[in-house]
Amino acid sequence: MSSELYNLLLSALSVTSSTDSAALSLKAIRAAISLPNIFDLQDLASLPAIQQLQKEKNPAYDFLEIYLTGTIDSYRTFTASHPTWLEDNRTYPTTTTQPLNPRING
Repeated sequence: MSSELYNLLLSALSVTSSTDSAALSLKAIRAAISLPNIFDLQDLASLPAIQQLQKEKNPAYDFLEIYLTGTIDSYRTFTASHPTWLEDNRTYPTTTTQPLNPRING
C-alpha cells in the first residue's frame, strides 16, 4: 500500500458520513500504521469518521491511540483486553492457490 492510497483514504473519510464509514476507517488506520513513511496521524485521528469510532468505543480507535500517544504498557493493556483483535484485523498479502511450479502437484 502506498502513501497515495493513504491520502485517498483520508480524502474519502473526510467526505463520508461518519456513521457509514467504519470499514473505511479501519482501512485508513491499517494504512497509517503499516506505511513506513506515515508519521503524523493527527490528520487521521481528527476526522469525524475516526472520532465516531471513539464514541462507539471501537477497539480500532484505541489501537490508533497507542500509535498517537501510547506506550508499550498501553499496547500490552490493549492486547490483554482484546486478545484476538490484532489477529482478527491483520491484513495478509494475497497469495495464489496454484503452485508456482506447474509440475508440483501439491
